Amino acid sequence: MADFSQIERFAQRLDQAGDIQELEREWINEWAPKLAADMKQRAPRRTGTLAESIQPTDQGVEVGVDYGVYVARGTSHMAPQPFDVQAIQSTLPRAADGAAKLAIDKLRL
Repeated sequence: MADFSQIERFAQRLDQAGDIQELEREWINEWAPKLAADMKQRAPRRTGTLAESIQPTDQGVEVGVDYGVYVARGTSHMAPQPFDVQAIQSTLPRAADGAAKLAIDKLRL
């Protein structure tokens, strides 16, 4: 007969860890400001309005000017300056480690 005790203990820990949305909120609250800061640093500057418009939110990061997407993706008249993608690529490995650590800490009840 197979021993499923470890799986059962793990399932109990998952139940005790709480709502996955709570973990997601904690992770966003920790990493959105870091991502926003990196995006601000990488945003091209002419007037500074684009960089100043970048803010962390409870959903992630928001670019508060309409033209941010055109700067990042480019247009037929302007080459892309992907400050957002560069910031995500720079921040993501550390953020993923942070998410894993948060989940592990919650499971160690």
